[in-house]
Amino acid sequence: MDALTSMLRRFGGVITAPRRTIAALDPEVGHRDGLILGSLYVFAVGTFALIESAASIAATRDFNALIMLASTLGRLGVPPILILVAAETLLGSSRSYRRGLALVPLVMLAVISHELAAAGIQLPSYSAEVAGGILGLLLTIRFRPVVPPISDQDNRTSATAEGEDQA
Repeated sequence: MDALTSMLRRFGGVITAPRRTIAALDPEVGHRDGLILGSLYVFAVGTFALIESAASIAATRDFNALIMLASTLGRLGVPPILILVAAETLLGSSRSYRRGLALVPLVMLAVISHELAAAGIQLPSYSAEVAGGILGLLLTIRFRPVVPPISDQDNRTSATAEGEDQA
């Protein structure tokens, strides 16, 4: 429960006070933020479309339904992947361990836009993704100076240690 609370504080802090929050973070914390936030984005935006595609596969047992499921998964994966790649480019290799936090605005705006759609207020198509991507990259530019760089040797050591922990 403490890890969940810490993660929620980290994500909320990135929105309210990005520089102070990131400067206070331990470099060993948050290496999987991109995976977590990307999964939250897929859950928030694509649950209905994925269930609809799965139901179509079950009902029709047709190859076209499988193609539609793959298409839905691809469409859901593009915005987070593009933002993560752009954030990693902006941060550089020595600071790229904080790239996942660039997805916070995307998740926030996607959830808000889908709730507005459920309330009957339609926004232009992909507006939440575009705005979330732009805000995420602006956020990355803003917090880049306070992210402490780590050397490539440290990256390899921590990756090896994580692999050993999982084994």
